[in-house]
Amino acid sequence: MNNQNIISCFELNSVYLKTIPIICIAVFYSCTQLTSEEKLIKNSLGKTVDISMFQYIQERNKEISFNEFRKKYDFIYLVYLRDGCASCYPKYLEWQDQMSKLELNNNFMVLFIIQGVKFEDFLKSIANSDRKYDDPFNHFCVVMDPKQRFLKKNQAIDQWIINKSVLVDSENRVKLIGSPFASERMRQLFYQICEQ
Repeated sequence: MNNQNIISCFELNSVYLKTIPIICIAVFYSCTQLTSEEKLIKNSLGKTVDISMFQYIQERNKEISFNEFRKKYDFIYLVYLRDGCASCYPKYLEWQDQMSKLELNNNFMVLFIIQGVKFEDFLKSIANSDRKYDDPFNHFCVVMDPKQRFLKKNQAIDQWIINKSVLVDSENRVKLIGSPFASERMRQLFYQICEQ
C-alpha cells in the first residue's frame, strides 16, 4: 500500500469515526421510549421564558434595572423559590455554595425569583432554619415576586420544570433544565452551553 492509499484510508476512517456517535444517538432516541418526564424536558427545551415583568433586580447589595441586568448577562439560571417553603431554604443555600465552586465567566448569573414580599424576611427564615447560616449577602441576583407574576406569565412551561431551575440564553430560551451541580454530565453541559 503506498502513502496515498494510507492517507485515503486514514481520512475515510476519520470520517467514519466521527459519524458513529451521531448514528448511535439517532438509533438510541429512535429505539427507546421516553418517560413522561423526559418528554416534558424535551418539549420544554427551546421554549421562551418571560421574565420581563420585573422592573428592578437586586444584584448583591444594590438595585439595578431589569434592562441593565439583561444586557449584562447572556446566560441566566432562573431558580424559583417560595418564602415559607421549608425545602426552599436549603435549596437557596446549596445554590450559593455549589455555584461558588464552579468556574464562572462574566456573562453568566443566577437569578433567584422568590415568591414572597421581602428578601430580608426570606433571609431571616433561612437563618431560623439553619443556625450555621451567617452570610447576609447574596452572591447572586434576587427578585421578589409577591403576586406570582412569573408563574402566571409562564403557564406554557410546566411548574415541575420551573421548580427544577432553568438556564436561559440571551433571548430567554430554555437551554438546560436542572442544576449544573446535579451531576458531572450536567456540569459539562452547563459549561458547553455558556461557552458557545
